[in-house]
Amino acid sequence: MKLSDQFKFKSDMSIVFVGKTLEVRISKRFENYRLLSVKDTVNTIGIFEMSIDGIKAGMLLPAVIEMCPSATTTVTHNGDECVLCTFNQGDVFIKNRRVVRNKHLAYVIFTEFVEKGKIPDFLSYADYAFILDIAQDLCGLKIPSNHVAFEVIYAFLSRKHDDYTTMYRFTDMKQPPLFLRLADSAHATSSVTAKLIGSYMSDAINAAIVNESENESKLEELLRQ
Repeated sequence: MKLSDQFKFKSDMSIVFVGKTLEVRISKRFENYRLLSVKDTVNTIGIFEMSIDGIKAGMLLPAVIEMCPSATTTVTHNGDECVLCTFNQGDVFIKNRRVVRNKHLAYVIFTEFVEKGKIPDFLSYADYAFILDIAQDLCGLKIPSNHVAFEVIYAFLSRKHDDYTTMYRFTDMKQPPLFLRLADSAHATSSVTAKLIGSYMSDAINAAIVNESENESKLEELLRQ
C-alpha cells in the first residue's frame, strides 16, 4: 500500500484522509513546550507515530499543524502518556499545508530526541543521523556545526538493544538499537573517570561500582602522569 494514496491534497490547502482508519499517537510531552493542544481540533507539532489501516508509519514534520480527528483519547505507550487521534474516511488530516517556520522547534527536537533519548519508534538508526538536518531545512535555522559532528554523537549514543555497553555499529544491526540520552553518565560513559566527572553523580557512582571498566582511558592515563 502506498501511503500517499491514503490522502487527498485539496485546492484549499487541506489534506483529507481517504483510507479506512487512521490512528495518530502524539506524545503528551509536547505539552511542556506548548506544542500540543486538544480542543475541538488538535494543534500539535507534526512528529508522531501513525497506523493506517493497520500499517505502521510515522511523520517527521518540525512544524505546528492543525488536525480534525473524529475522536481523541489518552493512552499509555512505553510508559509515556500519549494522545490517540482517530481519523475516519473523509476527516481532515491537516487543515492547512501552509505552516510557519519556527526555529524553536529545532531546540525541542534536540532536547527530546538527543538530550532525553525519546526517539519515536518509526525512526531508524539511519534516520536518527539526519533529524537535525531536517530541522534546519524546515525550521529555517542554521546550526554552526558540521553534520559529521552530529553523526559522531548519534553513533556514540546508539547501543545494542540488549547490551548498552556495545555500540550499535558493532552489531549485525538486525535488531533496532537502544538510544541512550545525552546526559546518561551511568550508561553512555566508558570509563570510571568519565562517569565521575559527568552529571548525576549518584547514578554515576552506582554505575562505576556495578560496571567496572576493563581498560584505562587515555584521559585516565593523562591524569595519572
